[in-house]
Amino acid sequence: MTLRRILRRGHAGQSIILLALGMIVLLAFVGLVTDVSLLFVRFSQLRRAVDAASIAAAGQIRENRDYADIALSARQFIRLHGLDPERVLVQTCLTNPTDLELCTIPPRKLVRVMAQIDSPTTFLSLLGWRTVTLETSAVAETAALDVALVLDTSESMSRSTNTTHYSPITSGIRPGCSGDSYLLRWGGCCNDPGNGQVSLTGQISGVTSNAPDGDYSDLVCQPFKQVRDAARLFVQRMDFVRGDRVVFVTFNRDAGPILPDNPGGPGTLPPLITDENIAIQTLNKKIGVNVNPTGRWVDCPTFTNVSIPAWSYDWAAPCNDTNLGGGLLAGNQALTDPLYVRRNAVWVMIVLSDGAANATPRAVRNNVEVSEGEYGYHGFCPWWTFCDPHNPAGPGDYDPNCTKTDDGHTVGTWCSDNDPATRHFCMTSTGRVDLAAPNCDVDYDATDFAMDMADFAGLVEVMPGVPGNFIAMYTIGFGVPGDPLTPLGEATLRYIADAGDNGLIDNNAMQDCRRDGICGNEGPPYNPAIFGPPDACEGVPHTENCGQYWYADNLEVLNQVFTEIASRLFTRLAR
Repeated sequence: MTLRRILRRGHAGQSIILLALGMIVLLAFVGLVTDVSLLFVRFSQLRRAVDAASIAAAGQIRENRDYADIALSARQFIRLHGLDPERVLVQTCLTNPTDLELCTIPPRKLVRVMAQIDSPTTFLSLLGWRTVTLETSAVAETAALDVALVLDTSESMSRSTNTTHYSPITSGIRPGCSGDSYLLRWGGCCNDPGNGQVSLTGQISGVTSNAPDGDYSDLVCQPFKQVRDAARLFVQRMDFVRGDRVVFVTFNRDAGPILPDNPGGPGTLPPLITDENIAIQTLNKKIGVNVNPTGRWVDCPTFTNVSIPAWSYDWAAPCNDTNLGGGLLAGNQALTDPLYVRRNAVWVMIVLSDGAANATPRAVRNNVEVSEGEYGYHGFCPWWTFCDPHNPAGPGDYDPNCTKTDDGHTVGTWCSDNDPATRHFCMTSTGRVDLAAPNCDVDYDATDFAMDMADFAGLVEVMPGVPGNFIAMYTIGFGVPGDPLTPLGEATLRYIADAGDNGLIDNNAMQDCRRDGICGNEGPPYNPAIFGPPDACEGVPHTENCGQYWYADNLEVLNQVFTEIASRLFTRLAR
């Protein structure tokens, strides 16, 4: 009996000891799990912070900042996430030239951010393990850009030129370029007034003669000189060393890319320029306003051709020179040309114009260009948009009062109606603009063509089964004080920006037109469940910025616009 009691007491004591040991082990596991969980939370927080910091650092590379600014930006973003990093290391190919991850062929704009923090423990600190060092890294990339600068070089871009703008030409305006103020206002040899050169900031110097030399570096055309000076500063912001490319596209009566001269010999280079110096030389030497060979404004030749009936298609349609749709088409083709296309680059188009579209390329019928004498040879230009309101003499099936009954707007811009809310179509099921299309509307005009070209360039899908190119598009309406951009011109540029911001048309009225080819039959008001949120420009007053559209009327504002566009260009995580 006594022995059993002793053994029972012994077992009871052992149970208490085992229970105590079990509690200690259990608490240790709870503590370990808690500490590990906290470490995972802290690591996830650090990871997000480093991802954000690497993107911020990549953005600083886009701005051509030095290494100190890049590293500072990374640290600031980590602190914004509530972490105080003990150690932050920022690396690029310049700092680590032997790092194969950062130094690639062809070059890419990569930056790596590494960060360490000491995360305090709770239960493990009881065992003397007070902190755990957490470390992570991320590589971000500023995407290589393929940029098309699509610039309006129509004659009106020299409309503000006067004698004061020739002051850098110390030898004076050469004979034959001066005249009465009206003629001089429209150019007066302003593309090539002498043999001077232009600096990176737009200052003209080195003039020894007022004789033309075929080099537009000394261009004084206003307001186009402001456009070119701002474009030059934008080109200097691009990162050609790490893969950016630019193509200059100009549009007037015609449209197309400007081919750079080959600095190594005769001939020209491909349109997408990979070198900053070549880009700036091309901009300076080759891009100017499309004034006629005399350098002075003259009437359209068809106006004085007695064999062409006045106020006819052949009389009016050849006389316009703002082929905005052609400029969009040329920019689109340059970025997507199979010979030069880069699928991994970000495609960007920046479009600048001072007026509404009033010209298009030659029309096609069944995919073949129409012949001279046929409608469309001089582009899409409905008769009623240029008819003489005092002497209507058009075909009987057109409104004889030069006012369309469907919108009530009188004639304004030749070859385009004056109503920003209308949209007409002339497109086949394969997405081609063709006079043979079943839905080809007799009112299809230059504005409609520009909008169709915007759809091709910017949208994810032009129509069911017809993909677009999803190019990011930014537009600038450029006016001059006292002569702002017309509402129709601004509405067209806003439409282009709408197409190029997210690959969709968000403007409710334009969605309504595109859904079934009929404008105004589904609103307003527009059902938000069907049409979605409105475009950023809907309801915004004339000449105000909105979405990816800006208005500018002087060089200072234009520089600010280009800076804002540059700041919106994309970065992404590489890993």
